[in-house]
Amino acid sequence: MTPRHERPFPVRLARVPLAVLALSACAGLGALLTEPRPAHGHAATAQPGTYRVQWGDTLAGIAARFGTTVRAIMDANGLTSTAIIAGRVLQIPGATTGGPAGPSIAASASDLEVLARVIHGEARGEPYAGKVAVGAVVLNRVRAPHYPGTIRGVVFQRAQFSAVWDGQYRLNPSPSAYQAARDALAGDDPGLGALHYYNPYLVSPSWARGLRVTARIGRHVFLR
Repeated sequence: MTPRHERPFPVRLARVPLAVLALSACAGLGALLTEPRPAHGHAATAQPGTYRVQWGDTLAGIAARFGTTVRAIMDANGLTSTAIIAGRVLQIPGATTGGPAGPSIAASASDLEVLARVIHGEARGEPYAGKVAVGAVVLNRVRAPHYPGTIRGVVFQRAQFSAVWDGQYRLNPSPSAYQAARDALAGDDPGLGALHYYNPYLVSPSWARGLRVTARIGRHVFLR
């Protein structure tokens, strides 16, 4: 998989011509104009019922994550286009928590490193929610029967994560990969309980037949 650059050219919204904003809005459901610099230990969620926009997010992805619609989010926040700005806190209609969450998992510094590395190797260039979702898949397997009961055991289980056997696991994780690992460990699960995922633009795996799709985030389909 050829990763997309994680640091697009930053722009200041006040200096962006209206024509550029119009093009941005047409680029997809929620084109993002700037990248935030995640603070250490700072989660994507701001307060219950709200969500802080991360680099790579789209309104469609946020809506799918919280089980709402793009129109509902736009109406709740007075948005007139689907362009969103990294760092903005959005009101999420009907949300009572920071997002779908499972039980948190206590992890050592070594566990955090393993999780951040597999997230970076598997999902760099993906929306932030997609990174958290990959981490959550690892943790859902830790909790599930028939899988190794540790983060390291799940990540290094034979032929499960392509980043391990193709060498991308050895790349140095980005700050957003570490933050995604922390959020997943805290219980955030944008993949809604998924145990598997794949990139339909690259593969069409036979093992996915019969599994239930739980979420589509970025280029990944998540299943259980």
